Amino acid sequence: MEPAPPILPPSLDLDMSIYPRHFQAPMANCSDMIPMTLMPPENSHFSGGCLIMEEEKSLALDLAISSMDELVKMCQAGEPLWMRNGDDGGREALNFEEHARIFQWPLSVKQDSGEFRTEATRDAAVVIMNSITLVDAFLDAMYAELQALSPLVRTREAHFMRYCQQNVEEGSWAIVDFPLESFHENLQPSFPRYKRRPSGCVIQDMPNGYSRVTWVEHAEVEDKPVHQVFDHFVNSGMAFGAQRWLAVLQRQCERFASLMARNISDLGVIPSPEARKNLMNLAQRMIRTFCVNISTSCGQSWTALSDSADDTVRITTRKITEPGQPSGLILSAVSTSWLPHPHYHVFDLLRDERRRAQVS
Repeated sequence: MEPAPPILPPSLDLDMSIYPRHFQAPMANCSDMIPMTLMPPENSHFSGGCLIMEEEKSLALDLAISSMDELVKMCQAGEPLWMRNGDDGGREALNFEEHARIFQWPLSVKQDSGEFRTEATRDAAVVIMNSITLVDAFLDAMYAELQALSPLVRTREAHFMRYCQQNVEEGSWAIVDFPLESFHENLQPSFPRYKRRPSGCVIQDMPNGYSRVTWVEHAEVEDKPVHQVFDHFVNSGMAFGAQRWLAVLQRQCERFASLMARNISDLGVIPSPEARKNLMNLAQRMIRTFCVNISTSCGQSWTALSDSADDTVRITTRKITEPGQPSGLILSAVSTSWLPHPHYHVFDLLRDERRRAQVS
């Protein structure tokens, strides 16, 4: 078998010894690591609030074990299960015929028709956090709302069950998600309809306190057209695939490492370590609010401006419901453009107060 994809070091050079191995201020939940809604919204159709019936538990356990076996093999296998796509920068692509031959989906679990297309991606990275802390953060999700930060791309909603397994001999953990729709016919589908197949990650502890994470994202999504601006971005897996999950995970782990760092002496204009922590938490809340306000989160509807030549401008209003905020409406207008520059060049330009006026 070929080795898993190459591992890139994290972009933030922090020594693991500068903060406790077990954080004094633990993460609240999975959304602190991968920002997403954890519990189903109020209009979610769980019968009687029960996830699975007593008579379904045996099937759920069998499905969890088979899903775990599938995930671990998909994380570890090379060709012929995963093939390199020379037309897409050498990105890995799942061999669907080989996958169907190796993994037989249980006959008792409903499969979807040809109205769906299958997406499958794999990626690996090193994150600045140990496996125990990662596992603790991930073990409280059963619903996810996955956002691409534009109203031109529909938010994806997924109900799933999560199963965790430790391999003591290898010093690793595996976390797999498998679809909850198998047990709930009356779950109201999102648009486009979306269902995760066995997906998740294998977390391997490293001697320096970091973790090596291999992520597989495998899903079925209703085959609907995507706005031409984002067509390649979505269909290549960059919007919702393993690479995106790992990129967000790396950034959040770096944020927590910086938040818990004890050896930062130069705080600049910030008067104290506590003030620095409060400022970082405020910044995170601002990011969350911004992301919600420019996406189709929670079914938010957007209106296209008729005089937009490329049909990329959308407007919407949203009522303020967050506690502690003044009552009223938020008006949002979003425009999308492609620039012939790498994203980090654009980011450096916008954060440079002496150069960002060039944008106008």
